[in-house]
Amino acid sequence: MTTVDVEVVERLLKSEVEDPVVVLLQGQPQVIAAHEQDTEEYRGALFVASRRSLLDQLGDPRDSPPELERIAAILSDMADRLGA
Repeated sequence: MTTVDVEVVERLLKSEVEDPVVVLLQGQPQVIAAHEQDTEEYRGALFVASRRSLLDQLGDPRDSPPELERIAAILSDMADRLGA
């Protein structure tokens, strides 16, 4: 079972890279720029979610621990469904 924790959510929401996304690489969640998914370094990484899609679906989350934990649980569930 892969865990996307609050730290990963915070990195996604606060990332300064263009179009940040969460991917799973060898079972570990990472925040990268969307265009990096096509590079050799991230070959085989599984896409979990983009910041844009997260904000579109959930709105702009408050920077509160319960809200961040809720988002982390949603992303973890998505990652688990990918079979990671």
